[in-house]
Amino acid sequence: PSETKKARMQSRPKKPLQGVREIDFSTRAEGIRKYLQSCRQPFETSMLYSSKLDKKFVDKNERLSKFRAISDGKLWELLEPVVKEISQSDSEFNFLLVRNNATHIIY
Repeated sequence: PSETKKARMQSRPKKPLQGVREIDFSTRAEGIRKYLQSCRQPFETSMLYSSKLDKKFVDKNERLSKFRAISDGKLWELLEPVVKEISQSDSEFNFLLVRNNATHIIY
């Protein structure tokens, strides 16, 4: 950016991140961890996206992660109380669990 733009960016007051919360859900984490360890759904190789080519591709020099998009009802049962607890502890926002898939990523 230009020097003028840099100066404007530096002079702006920083806004806190909205929707970011730190919570301790260690009491519920063990059940989620056990579920993920026993989940039989295989991991897939993560892909990169090229907007120039308008397609996804694998490049193991750039991205080594693997993922699985889990949509099992058992996982939602474990996550629902966590999301409810987050909502109850927040005076500004109400959080909802969208039950389409949860992406489990291994880096």
